[in-house]
Amino acid sequence: MPHPCQLSEKKRALCRPYHVIAALILVGTLAVATSAAEERVPAENPQVLPNETHMVAMRDGTPLATDVYLPTHGEGPWPVILARTPYGKNQARDWFASAVCGQGYALASQDMRGRFESPGSDALIFHSDGWSERRDGHDTLEWIAEQPWSNGSICTWGASALGITQNMMAPGAPETLKAQHVEVALSDFYAQGAYQGGAPRKALAEGWLEAIEADPANLETFRRHYRYDQLWEEMNPEAKAHRVNAPAIFWGGGRLVRHLLSGNDQLVRDDPQPGRPGSPRQVSPGDGALGSRTVHLRRDHVPEQ
Repeated sequence: MPHPCQLSEKKRALCRPYHVIAALILVGTLAVATSAAEERVPAENPQVLPNETHMVAMRDGTPLATDVYLPTHGEGPWPVILARTPYGKNQARDWFASAVCGQGYALASQDMRGRFESPGSDALIFHSDGWSERRDGHDTLEWIAEQPWSNGSICTWGASALGITQNMMAPGAPETLKAQHVEVALSDFYAQGAYQGGAPRKALAEGWLEAIEADPANLETFRRHYRYDQLWEEMNPEAKAHRVNAPAIFWGGGRLVRHLLSGNDQLVRDDPQPGRPGSPRQVSPGDGALGSRTVHLRRDHVPEQ
């Protein structure tokens, strides 16, 4: 039975132009972070099947299934693009592997803990991807950097859930992380994902967890922690923005775009959450904050109207 989050062929076809553009932007981002002297000649027929599936051991011994795709032209080692997903690593075969390997980059596509071919539990989802006791994102970066096909320069990519794994990975990441491309991904799980404005986000939180057949313990934990506490602090990359070292491109939503196009040089967080500390605050574009409402962007990158 196909997984509920797998797209139909028609929907995949509709999404391909968007994702190819995103992939090209990502490749440009990584190219800045790697040696400009290295010449990369695109392949006419890049492979779309993984060279090998590795079970990469995390610091607690849990192995995560990771497909590695290598270019069919040139000689390694290569810079690497990493995508970590709860939706099934095999989806990279549809188009992304071709786009990445065809430009001379290796690709690592990984099932998150407790998802598809990776054992363990996915509860609490995304919690193992950050800077707490489990650091699946950091461990994966370190493993990639040690492989003979990797030149030690790694960029991460992904939208939505794949973007959340990047935001969680960013604080305190190993130096081998050179750049990130994050699309429409929350950066404060409590305020943006579970309890926006203090109210449960039923469709986003409960509906999504049910759709991907996540461990029921996820929703039970969300309901127990209805106020901002230490658990949510450990899932709030914004609070750790000062520990982020790698540059990133963020694709946000409509509110962010309206702010920038209006000529406002500051983003205003004007919706403090009941049950959590803090008050409305202004975020300057240079302060390094993360997310769709508090981000680090340069206005000179926004096209004129």
